[in-house]
Amino acid sequence: MSEVLISAPDGEAIPLHALRKQDLEAFLARRRPTVRAQAEVASFKGSAGQACAILRPGGKVELALIGLGGEDRPDAMALRAGPAKLPAGDYRLASAPRGLAALQSAIAWSLGSYVFDRYKPKADRRQVRLVVADASDLEAARRVGHACALARDMVNTPANDLGPLQIETIAREIAERFGAEVRSVAGDDLRDAGYPAVLAVGRSAEGARAPRMIELSWGDEGPLIAVVGKGVVFDSGGLDLKP
Repeated sequence: MSEVLISAPDGEAIPLHALRKQDLEAFLARRRPTVRAQAEVASFKGSAGQACAILRPGGKVELALIGLGGEDRPDAMALRAGPAKLPAGDYRLASAPRGLAALQSAIAWSLGSYVFDRYKPKADRRQVRLVVADASDLEAARRVGHACALARDMVNTPANDLGPLQIETIAREIAERFGAEVRSVAGDDLRDAGYPAVLAVGRSAEGARAPRMIELSWGDEGPLIAVVGKGVVFDSGGLDLKP
């Protein structure tokens, strides 16, 4: 995925104001009347998921508003609405209520930027980017955003293009990049490894589609954490066709 979180803008960044419902009136009172007029035309009330751009005469974006809802403790995930609803450009968080975490805001922006376009004609996508001044927040948010985008790509790719072999290939690519170890058990070896049911369910599949148990491990410090999941790449009855 292209970087939607940046350390510095190309030119002047557009001020982005994150507002709760109860803070909107005071914010608009400090602005010129045309700002209020444009917010009213856009029906912007500070609700979570709302976003609108305020334009200067001539059409250039002067500032942007994004709603956080009415909760006293704002939820940074509301910023997911920004990338899809704001015009292209580089934005900086100019004002926000106390308690809105910068790191969570950056992660939300990254999550809201996700688009699955594997099967669409390649075209220049509009860039709606957020400036993250703190280098550690920028790096951490990028890591989370990239990981979530990979997982969502795998979920969204249909089974005819993403089978067990492709999942193993992705696991090996991750292992190589991050210095992890990967182990895969497939075919008759599943029985010897103690997974006879997995072998039985997928025994009719041809080689590349054969089931496999994939273990990805890394790190030698801290507590041992195991995450167990299942990648379903065949008809599992999920369409609920059975009575």
